[in-house]
Amino acid sequence: MSSFASAATQKKLTNKCKFYNVPLLTVSIETEALARAVGKSCELAAVGILDEGFARELCKIYAERKESPTGDEG
Repeated sequence: MSSFASAATQKKLTNKCKFYNVPLLTVSIETEALARAVGKSCELAAVGILDEGFARELCKIYAERKESPTGDEG
C-alpha cells in the first residue's frame, strides 16, 4: 500500500488485511509511481500480490531493508 493513500483507504485496507490475516506492507511511493510500476496509467493506492512465493520474497526483502542501518521505507 502506498503511504500516500488517503486515510480512509489506509484504514479500510488495514482492517481488511487484519481480518483476513493478509500481510500488508506500506511503502513510501506515490500512487502515480505505484501505478507506473505495474503498467497502469491511473493512480493506485495498493497492489495485491497473488503469487505466494513472490509475496513471501517481497516481505523478506522489505524486512531486511527495514533492519539494515541505511534501509528506508520504500
